[in-house]
Amino acid sequence: MEIRLPRNVDAGGEIFAPIEQFCSDEELESRATFHLKMTVEELFTNLVRHNAGGGGYILLELEADVARITTRLTDYDVERFEVAETDPVELRRPLSERGEGGLGLNLVRSMVDTLTYSYRDGVLVVCAIKNREDKHKEAIDV
Repeated sequence: MEIRLPRNVDAGGEIFAPIEQFCSDEELESRATFHLKMTVEELFTNLVRHNAGGGGYILLELEADVARITTRLTDYDVERFEVAETDPVELRRPLSERGEGGLGLNLVRSMVDTLTYSYRDGVLVVCAIKNREDKHKEAIDV
C-alpha cells in the first residue's frame, strides 16, 4: 500500500483510515494495529517537524509478508539529519535532568523490531519493521 501524505502535521489524521484497512486486510490483531498506527504517526510527525526543507508530500508505504510488517516513510528534498547521532532518552532520570525530545523515538523503538534511517541526495527514508508474532507460539510453549 502506498499513500502520499501532505507534508503537514494536520495531515496525520489522513493516515489512520488506510492503516486500519491495511491491518484489516492483513488480519492483524488490535495490539499490532495500535502499534502500527502509533509508529506511523510518530515517525510522520517527526519528519514534518524536524526535517529542514521538504517537498510537498511524504510517501508512506506499508508491506506485509508472512514474517513481518514493513513501514517505510520517504521524505523528499530534505537536509541530512543523523538520527543515529541523537542520544537515547534516559527514562530513569528526572525530567529536570533530561534534554528535550526523543520520547517519541523511544516509544517507536519499543514497538518495532528494527528501525533504520537512510539518506541520499536529499531523500530520507525511515524504515520500521515489526516481526509478526507466531499465532501458534502459545501452543508450542505449553
